Amino acid sequence: MNSDAKDVSLYLEEVPEERRDSLNTLRQLCLEYLPEHIEDMRYGMPSYSKDDVVDVAFASQKSYISLYILR
Repeated sequence: MNSDAKDVSLYLEEVPEERRDSLNTLRQLCLEYLPEHIEDMRYGMPSYSKDDVVDVAFASQKSYISLYILR
């Protein structure tokens, strides 16, 4: 799901209700384990970046949830 949401909270309001708990858990884990990263929306999905490089992102796709570990 590519979103135009301005922040992660708004993104999570848009996702199907049956995925919301799982995505909220992913968000909380990212916030807990990546405290030096900035949470924002990039490429239409929640992302966590450091030094302006995205390290982790996730998205609700049509039939599944994607988790991207980039570095």
